[in-house]
Amino acid sequence: ALMARLNGAPDSQLESAARLVSAWRGAGHSCMPLSALHPEPDHLAAALRGTKVVGAPGEWKPLILDAANRLYLQRYSNYETEIAAAIRLRCAQPEQSPPHLQETLDEVIGPEPSDQRRAAEVALTKSFCVITGGPGTGKTRTVAYITSVVQKLTPAGKRPRIALAAPTGKAAARIGESLRKALDQLREAGKSVPEHLPEPATLHRLLGAAGDLSSARYGPGRPIPADIVIVDEASMIDLALMWRLMTALLPHARLILLGDKDQLASVEAGNVFGDFCTGTSESHPLASHIVTLKRTYRVAEDS
Repeated sequence: ALMARLNGAPDSQLESAARLVSAWRGAGHSCMPLSALHPEPDHLAAALRGTKVVGAPGEWKPLILDAANRLYLQRYSNYETEIAAAIRLRCAQPEQSPPHLQETLDEVIGPEPSDQRRAAEVALTKSFCVITGGPGTGKTRTVAYITSVVQKLTPAGKRPRIALAAPTGKAAARIGESLRKALDQLREAGKSVPEHLPEPATLHRLLGAAGDLSSARYGPGRPIPADIVIVDEASMIDLALMWRLMTALLPHARLILLGDKDQLASVEAGNVFGDFCTGTSESHPLASHIVTLKRTYRVAEDS
């Protein structure tokens, strides 16, 4: 009804498209392919582009139709576009390898090649890193390695600015407990571990949002005061929350996302983490920023 009113005239195809794109968003999708509504999507696309409320990406129209005949509510089109731009910018930044990184990785993790060592190396040399793996593949232990290496590389008398977060309070409490256990194990093995570990927080708390994200303290123009931001259970992050996080980072900050691409999809629209991990070929610019942990440590190799 709103689209018909803004259009200035009733249009059954427009009203059906608006109703369905809203339903698809409610089902967790950021957009709707026109083929879901019409057997000839090009014909429908031409009709929709002739209305007053449907525009191309970047236009100020309530509905956005892209070149692939995907229909968006404008907000979600903007989220995808700006997240993609932010990631491209981070992927284009040159690698910055801290002095003595390899020697410190040898000391904390060991000189033998492993997925966890590779993940720590990528996380500490690139501005954007995605670490994915199933249950028991050592994601939390990898975080313990990363924080331990950062602690050892930080000049004496300084405390590294690391932020730990998760989408929910339960997930934040779980990463805190698991990380403390992993650090205790490293300490028992004679490894140097961080003396001060930041308390994991929910993403809303990290962003300074008491309720709605629109009231968040941190965002564009006022970044989160952290040099390294580590987010666990990142598969639960929807488009709106990922957009807010990506636009609230310091330009030099490292963003490290951990999760299982096959579990805990976001409740709201957008499976962002899953798209990072499953829509990327080896030749894609994002491929070198993604590390998959494959070895399971909870089950014996001969089981």
